[in-house]
Amino acid sequence: MASYFYPATILPILAWQINKRKIILCLMVCIIGIFGALPAELQCHMLSQMAETSGDILERCRLMTLVLERYPDRVPEQGVGLVC
Repeated sequence: MASYFYPATILPILAWQINKRKIILCLMVCIIGIFGALPAELQCHMLSQMAETSGDILERCRLMTLVLERYPDRVPEQGVGLVC
């Protein structure tokens, strides 16, 4: 015999998923705001450290590209590592 989900049982689950996404979105906006309030030098250092410690090569390249886009003065220091 198949079991069926009735609207009364699935609606709270859907509501929880929607609320969870809203909470995550609010936290992301808050974190982005906090990061944006940090000095540029500290932002660059944090992104560089995240890139250096990332085990995923693609993620490392994305982060380093972001660093080089936002801080073009870092190209001589960190651009070579991205190419090699």
